[in-house]
Amino acid sequence: MRRNLGGVIEDSRRLLQTTGAIAGASRALVQGSNREMLAKLAQRPVTHLNGPLSDERRFVARTWPVEPLHRVRKVLGITFNDVGLLLFGGALRRYLDELDALPEASLVCNVPVALAASGKGGNAVLTMWVPIGTHIADAQERAAFIKEEAAAAKQFLQSLLTASAVGSGMRMPSLMVRAMALPLASGALAKMNPPPGNVALSNVPSPATPIHVAGALVESNHGMPMLLQGQAVGGTFTSYAGKVVTGLTCCAQAVPEPERILEYMQDEQMALERLLFGAGKPDGKAKGGRARRTRSTRRVKT
Repeated sequence: MRRNLGGVIEDSRRLLQTTGAIAGASRALVQGSNREMLAKLAQRPVTHLNGPLSDERRFVARTWPVEPLHRVRKVLGITFNDVGLLLFGGALRRYLDELDALPEASLVCNVPVALAASGKGGNAVLTMWVPIGTHIADAQERAAFIKEEAAAAKQFLQSLLTASAVGSGMRMPSLMVRAMALPLASGALAKMNPPPGNVALSNVPSPATPIHVAGALVESNHGMPMLLQGQAVGGTFTSYAGKVVTGLTCCAQAVPEPERILEYMQDEQMALERLLFGAGKPDGKAKGGRARRTRSTRRVKT
């Protein structure tokens, strides 16, 4: 009883301290550019990837050389994160099109963003939502679209952070956080109101040089993202020791063959190389064969 009472008192104190931050964030949400962002999220398509999740998961992973990807992104003028979204968007476009399930509007990707943490510790992570151009066939046009949308999403997030930096900042009461998180764990609620992102892709920083653990060389380092209800595909995209390293966790019922998405991501990169550099590499040397790949598939029941 005493513990519950203490929790209620602490929640009340946090709510009072956060009132100014909530008011500031609310005002920021109704500003012109932010209203447009909210409208995009409200108009996001709903596909078979956005229903309740089954109990089983599939995990697949793949690596390929990173240097050609750096050449591609430099020519396109986009960041490593943006090029990951570009390949992901192109792969999902092809995958859904083959299933005759490609929506006319762009899918929206949930992209976790790490903040500079202050204080004694804990996690400081927020999410931005980026349309990934699945409605655009031309890869260069899609790259320009993603670059613009990613910049708009960052501006949206920054405006909310700035507006909520009042007093003690945003310190959400635990009961409010639980209520907000409930739809992310409930299949029934997710079916009625899917999350703002159709899919998720996270960029997890990894070492540029090989590392060792207990004297053994770490050959590859793949993240295994968590899935939310209403979001059947979650991926990680990064580089490690000269290789692109990517992995997908999927609902086994909604996406029974997730390896196709990773294959299509690599196909997207190779198509961009041909488009930007022609039949040969930028230095004039002939290209080699298809990049060597590693693949692992796991079926896990949760």
